[in-house]
Amino acid sequence: MNEHLNTDIAVRAEGLVKRFGDTKALDGVDLAVRRGTVLGLLGPNGAGKTTAVRVLATLLRPDGGWARVDGHDVVADAAKVRESIGLTGQYASVDDTLSGRQNLIMIGRLLDLSRREILIMVPLLVLIFWIGLYPKPFLDILSPSVQQLSNALQAAAVAAR
Repeated sequence: MNEHLNTDIAVRAEGLVKRFGDTKALDGVDLAVRRGTVLGLLGPNGAGKTTAVRVLATLLRPDGGWARVDGHDVVADAAKVRESIGLTGQYASVDDTLSGRQNLIMIGRLLDLSRREILIMVPLLVLIFWIGLYPKPFLDILSPSVQQLSNALQAAAVAAR
């Protein structure tokens, strides 16, 4: 089976290379991630984790190799890749003056979800993660891991579309 057409694979990269001057940040990275899985990249500082994510998110062009995300080439179909992913960083990006439910509504609006989509998504996420139960101020009572969960929910909201 042609690996490019395998619909079980959400992210596929082969031979990814990225250089910054004389430094090779990525040196032939191969990666295959099945749909529905959560991937964590672990490694020491300077291992290329952030560079790999930036290439896969179309924020950097690879100098060699290829990558496809949701069936779209990260170079040739960058706009389609961006439409199909949610990307979140290490630090929480929530408004600490809003409740959990209010933050989810704001995220839905920022993602240009319809009112109907927001009305469906927010109660569902509140039920699953109890996010709406957190009163103001949101960040004062949340552990770093729960703050990161909020970031993950923001990234996951893209999939709800």
